[in-house]
Amino acid sequence: MKARHILTSLLLAAMSIALPAQNLKKSVTWDNFNANPAPLPQIGQLNIHHSSIDMDSWWSVGVETLDRDFADFSKYKEYIGQTGVGYARLQSGWAKTEQVKGQYDFAWIDRHVDGLRGNGLKPWICLCYGNPIYSEHGFDLNAKLFPDGPVMDGWLNYVKATVSHFKGRVPMYEIWNEPDGSGLDSYGLYANLCVRTAKVIHEVDPDAKIAAFGICSPDRPYIRQALAAMKELGGIELIDYITYHTYWKHPETSAAAIEALREDAKTYSPRIELLQGESGCPGQLEYGHAMSFIEWTEYSQVKWDLRHMLTDFSLGIPSSVFTMVDLNYGWMLQSFGLIRMNLKSQPIYKRPKFYGVQHMTSVITGDMRPAPVAVKTASVRPVSSVGLAKEGRTVGVMLWFGDGKPGDGLERTAVDLTIAGADIKDPVYVDMITGKVHDLGSIIAPGGSVASAETAVTGVMPHEAVEIPQGSMSFRGLPLWDAPVLIMGRADLDASWNDAAPEGGPVPFADPFILCEKGKYYLYGTHSADGIGVLESDDMVHWHNVGDTLCLALHRKDAVAERWFWAPEVYKVGRRYVMYFSNDEHICAATSSSPTGPFVVADHKPMRDERGIDNTLYIEKGQTPRIFWVRFDHGNVIWSAELEKDMTTIREDTKRFCIRTDQEWELADPAVNEGPFILKHGGYYYLTYSGNCTPSQMYGIGYATSKSLDGPWEKYEGNPIFQNPGDLVGVGHHSFFKDAKGVDRIVFHSHYSHQQFSPRTTAISTYHFEPDPAGGPDILVISPDYVRCVMD
Repeated sequence: MKARHILTSLLLAAMSIALPAQNLKKSVTWDNFNANPAPLPQIGQLNIHHSSIDMDSWWSVGVETLDRDFADFSKYKEYIGQTGVGYARLQSGWAKTEQVKGQYDFAWIDRHVDGLRGNGLKPWICLCYGNPIYSEHGFDLNAKLFPDGPVMDGWLNYVKATVSHFKGRVPMYEIWNEPDGSGLDSYGLYANLCVRTAKVIHEVDPDAKIAAFGICSPDRPYIRQALAAMKELGGIELIDYITYHTYWKHPETSAAAIEALREDAKTYSPRIELLQGESGCPGQLEYGHAMSFIEWTEYSQVKWDLRHMLTDFSLGIPSSVFTMVDLNYGWMLQSFGLIRMNLKSQPIYKRPKFYGVQHMTSVITGDMRPAPVAVKTASVRPVSSVGLAKEGRTVGVMLWFGDGKPGDGLERTAVDLTIAGADIKDPVYVDMITGKVHDLGSIIAPGGSVASAETAVTGVMPHEAVEIPQGSMSFRGLPLWDAPVLIMGRADLDASWNDAAPEGGPVPFADPFILCEKGKYYLYGTHSADGIGVLESDDMVHWHNVGDTLCLALHRKDAVAERWFWAPEVYKVGRRYVMYFSNDEHICAATSSSPTGPFVVADHKPMRDERGIDNTLYIEKGQTPRIFWVRFDHGNVIWSAELEKDMTTIREDTKRFCIRTDQEWELADPAVNEGPFILKHGGYYYLTYSGNCTPSQMYGIGYATSKSLDGPWEKYEGNPIFQNPGDLVGVGHHSFFKDAKGVDRIVFHSHYSHQQFSPRTTAISTYHFEPDPAGGPDILVISPDYVRCVMD
């Protein structure tokens, strides 16, 4: 026992070390994505890969316009490596570097190049734009092209100095940015500029890769005309890549133009490859720059970017995301950034696009290759797909509705679907926006194809005819939407799983409830995809399974539906035990003769036909038993009603509204008051609840008081009374209990860590009441000194 307590003390001490907090605001859109997951049991979360200078990668991110001070690199460089991309594109800034002819000051761009490398990214530089100190020669030198002469001589001297300075630190140079923006008849000027610049780069650094164009769109005849001119000038063999930009509102439609460009480029030089050098989606309706006057939101933005990344990957083309942060052009602040910025060039919050890119780079690593798969479905909407191959084996498939511009909706469509040509064992489902990993066991069809239609789409691009390998798997009701989801084998996925409770680790129960009976404690919580689990303890710190494995106090076969088993509470009523819980977003009640079950829902019916969650029981001598629960009415709103003597039937005529979100602290995230629990003290009823949305780190606990269970309820002005104690974030969905010695205690969940939401873990503290100096009801106080529950 002593050794165990020493180990526990060390574990709890380690847990109390606070991890660095992000000093950014929360994104409401991001939390809405998390609050509307796929309707499948969540069993894990993708692990995020940090950028590494030694890794190969398909992905790049834009850190453009630093040469014109449209963003402040120092304000956001700490976040770049968190994206997991391998490369970053930035402009060279001739005008910023050479302000006196022949004198080059690279200090400003050194900070950016070294900052990128220090964060694990390999920088590639776009050599572009003119220099006003050469304006006496009569050229508009903003982004215009120029012929041979004094300006060209100055330019080539600058290129030579730049490549010499960065030799060994910068692996690739791109020659100019969107030259077709100078006019579609300028291809001759560009060809000359490109060839002369490429020769200088090659002479100074023969190992450097050279990219041409940065063209506005891959379907421009400008490229073919310039390539022909470059070949005549004898410089075509110096070019390694053609870079193109694709700001098309329906991203998949660019595939045909890209494939055609690749075929044409090979006719000029077999060694030329393609690279998507700059493309992204705004997060709002823009009035300038790319994809303007289209109603974008942060919902459609992340869907577009992920679909665009997959379109490029499906063609085997490296891809760069525009851009790391919103850029301030003076006359407008763009909304293309992975991070939203303010007018002071300060980060405000990470957009969903940021997290989506993180998940894409963590799954599609440099050793992945696109692979053909066949998808058969009876869906009225065609399903886009691309296989993911590793070491010659197709280990995963990305699927999405790619038949139009991405929308803002969070709803998914259940699709019967068969995938052929993938060697996927023990498949799981991954939402590529949120990174949530879900169990597929309940919808895998045993053998054969479930789809009656022919293949809706094989890939997202016009592949040549390929032989699809044998082997298939089928699903009934696979949730799909207009954003990518991944089907992948569990063993091939780098994820943290929440379906295990390892010895010595934190208890992975959310929405916890503790029943104390005869000196023994029973802990119930949201955890399993198969029902409601229960753990036992003698000391409230060390918890163990009932039997050899995790015992399900309630199994899904004895419930109402086969998904979403949340927020259980168990009470002894007479000689039986009653469990109140949520199942498939309906409030339910089940009964058993034992606190460890099995609990069974009579007739497999919920307590109410209307959707609802988080039901809690309140019993008081002389009062009719009450149930409090959450209804969905423009947010999560708490109501109450009386129960019949059977303790499972609601008296509908007694329904009463209690509280909804109306305090400022509750409005940091979507409108949520949930997880109610009732206490009585000093003649007042205390309706305690959790505010904000559970994925939010600002999730916390407040309360309202009333003289009557019928209300009205008045919220305490000092709310929240419990929020982010110690090293915990996202604390809430609690319940109160007295321990075996009569001590008043509270059990609650928190996020796994500052960086990881799931699995949520269980902790216990104490509470008491203090007099209100203003003469109101006594103040409920929860001690910030808590103990995290651990598996024994």
